[in-house]
Amino acid sequence: QLLRIRGTMANSRSTSRRRGGSRSPSRSIASSNRVGNRDSNRVSTGKSRDFPAPPTHIPPTPPTNTTNTTHTTHTTYPPNTSYTSRHVVSFYHPNCNQGGGGERVLWKMVEALTSIPLSFKVSKIIIYTVDATPAKDIFRNVEVKFGIELPPADSSPVSFVVVSRPDLIDPGSYLRFTMFRQMMGGYRLMRMFLEEAESSGLPPPTVFIDTTGCSFTFPLLPRSCLVIPYVHYPTISSDMFSLVYSRRPSYNNSASVAQSRIMAFVKLLYFAAFALCYHVTGRLAHRAMCNSDWTRAHLSYVWRRPKALVTLHPPCGCEALAKLPEGGREPIVLSIGQFRPEKDHPLQLRSFKRLLEMRKGRKKVPKETRLVLLGSCRGSEDEARVSSLRALASSLKISDRVDFVTNQPYSVLLSYLGRSSVGLHTMWNEHFGIGVVEMMAAGLLTVAHDSGGPRDDIIGPTLGAGG
Repeated sequence: QLLRIRGTMANSRSTSRRRGGSRSPSRSIASSNRVGNRDSNRVSTGKSRDFPAPPTHIPPTPPTNTTNTTHTTHTTYPPNTSYTSRHVVSFYHPNCNQGGGGERVLWKMVEALTSIPLSFKVSKIIIYTVDATPAKDIFRNVEVKFGIELPPADSSPVSFVVVSRPDLIDPGSYLRFTMFRQMMGGYRLMRMFLEEAESSGLPPPTVFIDTTGCSFTFPLLPRSCLVIPYVHYPTISSDMFSLVYSRRPSYNNSASVAQSRIMAFVKLLYFAAFALCYHVTGRLAHRAMCNSDWTRAHLSYVWRRPKALVTLHPPCGCEALAKLPEGGREPIVLSIGQFRPEKDHPLQLRSFKRLLEMRKGRKKVPKETRLVLLGSCRGSEDEARVSSLRALASSLKISDRVDFVTNQPYSVLLSYLGRSSVGLHTMWNEHFGIGVVEMMAAGLLTVAHDSGGPRDDIIGPTLGAGG
């Protein structure tokens, strides 16, 4: 829809200039299907700056054979596809081969672009990544992890521009001023991507979609490029300011900072400076898709562009989950999510310990009750986190009742969703909560933190305040 709108508007502008008329009126973007029962259209409309006209650059003739180089992977193009068509869509997603919700959104977008009619003029899809895995293996992983089928790598319009510098965006590389230095690392990495793409003969993007939240990449794009980020969470938000101001320890606010007034004040100044940079770069986006109303509200507060933001919930695959049988469930408490610090898995272990200790005035918990923590590990840091969780379960004396299921295919997730009875999600201010939706769609009695997306976007639309 975005591409169709852009082409229509470009034609309207050219016709208007020939006739000596005025510029096209304000535009709107059609909303997508929403989670929950809502009749209201949450897509903002109104005046905004015009989309840039498409470039007149005609890319060179494409290669005819599949070629793998050190940095860039080229693939041949499907028959009847014109390489000189107008739109070249590029995605900034350095860790495209992981198994989180952000990767699911990326590959659902790619699936949509590779299946739309050729009249949309999408001739090329470029993914900027730090993962040098061959394209056919990445596509196979996408099908295994998410159940998303893509065209074969040798007949796909997808190309990967690879720069093997994951350290530039790894938060573990920056012990102090992590957010700013990580954003600057993304800026440097994007420069390398563009230089590598140019040296490899790939055309410049006409549509750029950032699916990681790195707005510092926007200034590097040509003015003729339409910038449409998909924002999973605002990099800086008012909640982060309040967390530091109240001096409350958290995974991103160490106890040493929380206990010192001077350190807390310095961190607030740092947050204010970073928020200003985030505001300036964010305003370079022509439109922005937000994964939830919660994210959209916080992003609107920082970017000050409410009319340029639209809520587009991430894909959850509820149709297949709703077909799972309701009977024959086992006493399993299931948690779905990557093993990241903000997911607060230790709280789940301690809560499960208290559940097993419930005796007085209640029925005893069945002996076969188990807690299953299912998710993916992004790297050695997450794997070390899983090891510490195993040690915590052992110290709580519940290790025989807890299972850790890591980096498993989508079929294993479906199996657990069809067997479990209770879903558990403990992240504070979860940005949306794909795992929460999946557990609810599969018929699990789901318990989630009363904040963020689960409260405002998932529970809110169906139950509502006072409903």
